[in-house]
Amino acid sequence: MAVETFNWCPTPGASVDYEFSVVTAGLGDGYEQEAAQGINNVRQVWTLSFDGDAARVKAITDFVLRHQGFKHFLWTPPGETTPLKFKAKTPKRTLNSGYQILSLTFRQHFGP
Repeated sequence: MAVETFNWCPTPGASVDYEFSVVTAGLGDGYEQEAAQGINNVRQVWTLSFDGDAARVKAITDFVLRHQGFKHFLWTPPGETTPLKFKAKTPKRTLNSGYQILSLTFRQHFGP
């Protein structure tokens, strides 16, 4: 199966957290040594929302549900020029009359 690309633009207010993967060795007497764990030790975690009419939000929801939280896709984060691999986590869809909001967390994926 070919890797799909996520092409929808989030609503303003998207935020990114950076997770550092660090290994720590306790050396005694309160001393410790720390180092990066692996070559990809900084991961982007985006908090996003998408709003619009039912058809738009359903199309985005269908994309996310098709990937089931474990299949990655390509997405170009705001301010970036190169697409990165992400997995969509914790979708939450809010339904209003004629207007809907989908909240998502995109977690950067490293691997095949």
